[in-house]
Amino acid sequence: MVRINIKFIYERSWWQNLFLVLVGVFLVSFGSAVNFCAGLGNDPVSVLFNGISSKFGISLGTAANFFNVFFFIVAFIFGKKFLGLGTFLYVLCSGRFIDLFVFVYRTLIPWQNLPVRILSALIGCFVILFGVVLMVVSTLGIDVWTASAMALSNFFKLDYKKFKIFFDGIVCFLGFILGGTVGVITLFLVIVGGPFVKVMSKKLEKTFLNL
Repeated sequence: MVRINIKFIYERSWWQNLFLVLVGVFLVSFGSAVNFCAGLGNDPVSVLFNGISSKFGISLGTAANFFNVFFFIVAFIFGKKFLGLGTFLYVLCSGRFIDLFVFVYRTLIPWQNLPVRILSALIGCFVILFGVVLMVVSTLGIDVWTASAMALSNFFKLDYKKFKIFFDGIVCFLGFILGGTVGVITLFLVIVGGPFVKVMSKKLEKTFLNL
């Protein structure tokens, strides 16, 4: 049996952290695509992608690419210290991954009855959150949306937690009025997302240390 040396990964060599970031971006993109296909609601950011995609007839990944680049520039202007290699890789790869996973999902799972949609959405939620956790643990950079919210709140001297709620709310509302899907999954991720990432990041780091 092959045993993965998790302790070695935790030692945070640049290559090992790069691996964690790439897996994190991969998982976040996969989860976003699955939630989109399930149709029970997107995460707040993907609601905006979905709305733009519906309004202008472009793919979800193309919409993601446009806004990821835009908010990368925003974060660079207002607080580039919050950017990292992981943020750049997220901008570079996530849109392409999303379109790929949407295609794969619809090819492999053409039927969409309610039980399949519910199961897909639950899987999508936790895959997204675990992907974010891996990016946080890697220390090489966070997703561009969190980075831009941190940059703006720091620049304008605002409380980050309150600003992040406002930021997500505005993004989600804009996506909704453009035709993005808001549902129970959106609410679930808004309520559970932050606490889950915070707790799991600490637990994962402790687990790595004790191995």
